[in-house]
Amino acid sequence: MRPKVTDYPEEFINKHDNTQAIILGSGPSIKDFPWQRLPPGLVTFGGNAIGKVFFPDYYVVTDKRAWVWYSDIVIKSLRRRPRSKLIVSDMVLASIDDEENGGPIPDKASVLNYTREGMLMHGDFEVGGPIFHGRTVGIVMLNLAFQMGFKKVYMIGIDGYSGKGPHYFYSDERADKVHKKDGHDKRDDVVAKSLRNMVTAMKAEGRELIDLSSVSAWDGIVTRSSIPWDG
Repeated sequence: MRPKVTDYPEEFINKHDNTQAIILGSGPSIKDFPWQRLPPGLVTFGGNAIGKVFFPDYYVVTDKRAWVWYSDIVIKSLRRRPRSKLIVSDMVLASIDDEENGGPIPDKASVLNYTREGMLMHGDFEVGGPIFHGRTVGIVMLNLAFQMGFKKVYMIGIDGYSGKGPHYFYSDERADKVHKKDGHDKRDDVVAKSLRNMVTAMKAEGRELIDLSSVSAWDGIVTRSSIPWDG
């Protein structure tokens, strides 16, 4: 039995109204994050290989290549924390029929129906509106948090792909080959536009997005802060 494909699970809309969340990307700023000091009640989102270091409340995988590479990590994370909710894209669901497709998707997963082409790359965020992938699972997780009604959303590990140095908190030659080691990565232009749209949408509703990374590429786009509960 396959999970049901849906544009938006109704249970998600304003599910966490007026609470707080943190979005955990895969960038290098995750490496020294103080997991043990996360405040009680802070809802966590994580994507792709985050299960190497943390088991989030919402585990999100939207790229079929990421599912092939990290499905074993995802499944182990869900076993360690059974109340976690897995959210995948319809592309990941379709890919399970391919060879070397990674592990099976659990029946209780939610499947988001969106396309990675054309107009759904980015746009104006609105409650009940479409999912915009923004060229990274971090944008999908931010969109989900917006839909769920969080009053304040922190993010860390959504650092950008441009410049020198590692792009992930872990070492993986397969992932490293996808991104440039030096110079500007055009994916960052899409992420930046998506972040601007997200900040605009959240401000319009009296909500706040805060970047806890000290190395991200989003100066002047997202308000930056030190980790408020660290020390």
